[in-house]
Amino acid sequence: MTKLEIYQGTAYFPAVAALEVTLKCNMHCIHCGSSANSKPRENELTLKEWISVVDQLVALGSEYITLSGGEPFIWPHWRELCRHIASTGKTLSIVSNGYHVTDADIDYLRSIGMYNIGLSVDGMKNVHDIIRQTKGSFDRVSGAIKRFKKAGIKVVVATSVNKLNYEWLPHLRQYLSDLGIDLWQVQVVNAFGRAGSGSSPIVVSKEQYVELIEFIRESQGLFKKKLIKMNVMPADSIGYCHGIAADIWGDMEWSGCNAGRYVVGIQSNGNVVGCLSLQNEKFIAGDLHKQTLKDIWEGADAFSYNRNFCAGDLKGSCSGCTSGDACRGGCLAMGSSATGELGNNPYCYKHITEGGLNV
Repeated sequence: MTKLEIYQGTAYFPAVAALEVTLKCNMHCIHCGSSANSKPRENELTLKEWISVVDQLVALGSEYITLSGGEPFIWPHWRELCRHIASTGKTLSIVSNGYHVTDADIDYLRSIGMYNIGLSVDGMKNVHDIIRQTKGSFDRVSGAIKRFKKAGIKVVVATSVNKLNYEWLPHLRQYLSDLGIDLWQVQVVNAFGRAGSGSSPIVVSKEQYVELIEFIRESQGLFKKKLIKMNVMPADSIGYCHGIAADIWGDMEWSGCNAGRYVVGIQSNGNVVGCLSLQNEKFIAGDLHKQTLKDIWEGADAFSYNRNFCAGDLKGSCSGCTSGDACRGGCLAMGSSATGELGNNPYCYKHITEGGLNV
């Protein structure tokens, strides 16, 4: 059971919150959905405002709070915000590219009871550096992984699979296993931001998508046999209502996208979205400069694209699917970026292997 499934059937609340504390980043990744670069968003929230946001999240029942970006470690107030989150007793995590993490940073995070660190590794050395558009980034993140592990902090590595790194996945699997990674999260690049449009040249083909799901199942088998040291899990962009998907999700079960139901994303300028992966402006539910989070979350039409779902709304490759009620069109970000429509997600193992393959 996932950490979200225990809430299914209850009133909607933001159990999981992702805070984009700044859009500013020291890298210029070619697959970045939010097109992060060296500049912050206009009118980014102050530390005081972020602390208020955290308090509002806690009041609404949030249990898991993640700092994201951009690159959170280059935001000057990350320590103060982390300390405040930790003081609430909620589970704190950070997602980072690992480039600027110092030993002092790691010691600080350990001192406040950091739960886990999420670090992005997008291929072996040359491929990772090309994707990240930053020379030396692979060596930096590898060093950060070793130092976090030495400090006793759980390390989750996320890899955004695309056509540039796809063929290197077996090599990367072995490398990460040898580093002692606790969990490898495999996700698929969707076509928002610098990744391009629905026909982006770096987004994996449907054929590769199917092979990737089979690779994940194979990797989990290797872990069970103790042939690799880390478990491998798909992100929400991979695997829905199909036998092989049930295999790779283990004791978890896909029950539809949770954006705006049990997940909330807050952009650095105060915009509230169902999930930070939903990059189109049409997904903005409100502005924290103008409204409280409670008012936005409980608004009559808030996140209606997901909260008011019915199987009849499914389109294209999802239309008429026998798993439509349960699947709800899979990952909304993946479907929306691929087709421009909600409820029309061609990246689905069931659809592709039952006759929908059109690479």
